Amino acid sequence: MFKNEKQPKTAFVFAGGGSFGAIQVGMLHALAAHGIAADMVFGSSVGALNCAYYAGIPTVEGIKQLEAIWRGLRRRDVFQVTWRTLFGFCAAEGLSCHVGRSTSDH
Repeated sequence: MFKNEKQPKTAFVFAGGGSFGAIQVGMLHALAAHGIAADMVFGSSVGALNCAYYAGIPTVEGIKQLEAIWRGLRRRDVFQVTWRTLFGFCAAEGLSCHVGRSTSDH
């Protein structure tokens, strides 16, 4: 597994959930400023994307590049609202309401 099993290892675990991704980059900045680096990273959803980027360039420069990506993102880049998506939300909401009514009788 690890060469020196007695030496403690540091892991970063990044959660998923949209805006957490940007917050994680700030966390990485703070940790790097204090000389803390990860031996391993784990993440889900947007956290997995940040983990993959960090694992590829686990340096202050890499974190700055990741920050630049996040600063350049706009809502429309991640969540495009169109008439089609709005209709999909309405249809999904209608379906869930119908399912809820149907199952509450049993």
